[in-house]
Amino acid sequence: MPVAKREDIECHDGATENDPRVYVINGQNYRSVTSVLRYDAEGSYYLEEWFKKNGLDSDRQRDESGLVGSVFHKAAEDMVTGGRVVNDSLIYDLKLGLSDLAVKYDARTLSHSTTLFKRVQRCLQGLTNFWLEYKPDTIAAERVVYADKIGRQETRVSGSLDLECVIDGVPTVIDFKTSKSIHQSYLVQSSVYSYMLWGEDQHGEYQGDDWYKGRQVGVLHLGNSTKQLYSWKVVPDKHRNRKDVPGFLNRFGMLSDLHALDFPKVKPKEETLYPTEWSL
Repeated sequence: MPVAKREDIECHDGATENDPRVYVINGQNYRSVTSVLRYDAEGSYYLEEWFKKNGLDSDRQRDESGLVGSVFHKAAEDMVTGGRVVNDSLIYDLKLGLSDLAVKYDARTLSHSTTLFKRVQRCLQGLTNFWLEYKPDTIAAERVVYADKIGRQETRVSGSLDLECVIDGVPTVIDFKTSKSIHQSYLVQSSVYSYMLWGEDQHGEYQGDDWYKGRQVGVLHLGNSTKQLYSWKVVPDKHRNRKDVPGFLNRFGMLSDLHALDFPKVKPKEETLYPTEWSL
């Protein structure tokens, strides 16, 4: 993977709604992996069905789920790097997030912080159970990875992988998900992250078709209805229907081409700068 110092990486809101996040790395703009995956037909189908089912309440539920995910990810980063998380800080973050949502929605329609807190607790307990079962050794958490091409295909993309670790001696990339179900686009996403981490050397040169050998990548679905409150799905390196790492990388390449056709240039949203002192 090409190396960039943390101080050389910036994350911004995108200039359009189709680029909610733009990474600026060493002065260059990179479209986010999640923006590209909005073009995934399979994920779009389930999203459309969900909107049909929930109607006008869909946006609120989506934003509340996003808040749960954000609070969980913040706590998970602390936990996997040896830190402690207290319930009071989780509740504080949830209340703060709900106060922001109250500007957008009628506060009376928002879920109570206690309800969202229970969802976060289930996810954290699922992560704890997974940790006790698999005993990962953390290498890095919330690591920004990027690439100027995926395999031999030119595409400038970046994203933040949740966990790089070692399980039973195997280098592993894990993407945390707190949604109600796992869609194929999540497997595509984690496959792309693994390529950006392992598929190129520090100079950005392709490592060859065997770059994935001896490594694994998967999605950890947390807070679900299973007894252990998690499901661990490893992406196969070979599958007869191409639902494997190489197949998912090819799929992402096609989606990236479509995104680039519609949005040839991505750039950060221009923020209005105000003075630091005021007087008349």
